[in-house]
Amino acid sequence: MPSTLSQPDLAAVRERLDSGRPAEALRLLLPLAASQPGDPETWQLVGRSALDLGNLDRAGDAYRQVLTLRPDHRDGLLGAGLVLQRRGLSDDACVVWRRAADLDAGDPVPPTLVGIDLMRRGRLADAEGWFREALARRPDHADAQAGLGSLLERTGRAAEGAAFLAPVAAGPQAPSAVVVIHARCLLSLGEAAAARASVERALDRGADRQQRVQLEHLLGDCLDELGETDAAFAAYARANGLRTAAFAGATHLGAARQYCRLVTAERLATLPRGRNRRRRSVLVVGVPRSGTSLIERMLAAHPRLAGAGELDTWRLLAVELASRWRLPEGDIWYRHLDRLTGELLDELGAAYLAELDRRGGDAPYVVDKMPQNTFQLPLAALALPGTVVVHAVRDPIDTGWSCFRQNFTDGLAWSTRLETIALYLRAERELMAHWKRVLEVPIVTVRYEELTRDPAAALRPVLTALGEAWHDEMLSFHGRPHYTATASYREVRRPLHGGAVGRAARYAVHLEPLRRLLAAFGPLPD
Repeated sequence: MPSTLSQPDLAAVRERLDSGRPAEALRLLLPLAASQPGDPETWQLVGRSALDLGNLDRAGDAYRQVLTLRPDHRDGLLGAGLVLQRRGLSDDACVVWRRAADLDAGDPVPPTLVGIDLMRRGRLADAEGWFREALARRPDHADAQAGLGSLLERTGRAAEGAAFLAPVAAGPQAPSAVVVIHARCLLSLGEAAAARASVERALDRGADRQQRVQLEHLLGDCLDELGETDAAFAAYARANGLRTAAFAGATHLGAARQYCRLVTAERLATLPRGRNRRRRSVLVVGVPRSGTSLIERMLAAHPRLAGAGELDTWRLLAVELASRWRLPEGDIWYRHLDRLTGELLDELGAAYLAELDRRGGDAPYVVDKMPQNTFQLPLAALALPGTVVVHAVRDPIDTGWSCFRQNFTDGLAWSTRLETIALYLRAERELMAHWKRVLEVPIVTVRYEELTRDPAAALRPVLTALGEAWHDEMLSFHGRPHYTATASYREVRRPLHGGAVGRAARYAVHLEPLRRLLAAFGPLPD
């Protein structure tokens, strides 16, 4: 069925979507969707706008409308899969994308999406097969080229990735996605000058906003490697300035403090506990770039521990509580602690352990290194009282600088300004200091600097909490076959070193505002 949207309407909507203004696009679309509810194209654009805004409920509803009206709608299937993936239902997302792949044997997009999802989950052989399927369909598909190149670089085959991408990256119209991955391969090979030249050519050719974010971040990495700190900081600042997502840092800190006031030791003492006290779950939390990936990889090298990567399970379970209780939008589960029952906590604990079973197999302990689980720790501690928590702590200036320069794929809007980094760091430390006082589960602090200096001393308290002994295999974590999907994938492929300790010192002048902002609050609590 052709769209009943007029061409001016379509042009206005697409212009706003392509320029990063999905809220404006949605305002145009909602009246149109109400007036012509039988048009799948209108609903598809509603879904795309809502997805760009992170409104998964509205996006999911819109894509369901699309597929009800036309079950074989290619963009509807792609969008529905993205909603499922962002809800943590990657297997279901891949099923939907495979349906889309079967619709057109020449379409490279669905197999590329499957490949990217499988790569993020560490299913590397399967991911490589899907990328190659996409390239068999269309050899010049940039996202499939970049996906395969990224897989090669992230798995220690940077030379193969560089050779594969070089002919495309050298072209006069080289896609930015390919240039970015090719430059990362060159950086991994120690060829920072060549990587810089390639990135600068791409910037000179022109790129859209999101592409410029990636290219400017990568240019910063090249300049950092070359020792050009002033130019590197400027590149990172330009990249962060191009991001449109905002973060209300003062509001976030206020919400964290309210959380502490609501979830006190006295209040917790009145609440039920889950009956499953099995000591299986190990939650590694902390601000991103504080050593969480390194801790997980070292613990996972222990013969009785397995690593699960970053699981979004506790956040999704918390969101499910809000939905189950029909809380108003913006309301949060911890404001309704009286609704928790022993049976409900048992249900939540069983759901989480089932995910650990899928990820950790028969290992007695499974490590979940989702940094943002800081905000779900009371729920985890109530549902599974046998949980052990590891709090990764690193020098705040080193941490803040590492976050500022990192192109986080999942946004983390707080990381784009020094002011909001300081507020986020403060909120995380205050929350963790509070949880250490009021939660009954073991919470072990591991300092990054000590971990790199004396790993056995840093990690033995974690093993003691688990009732396990130190194993020297933990020092050989970098040689184990494992894929890390986070920003730390390069670090965990190298032997333990202290090269990142004090790394921010070279940027001291530029980071003085961060230092002043942190000092304004007084010493950070542990």
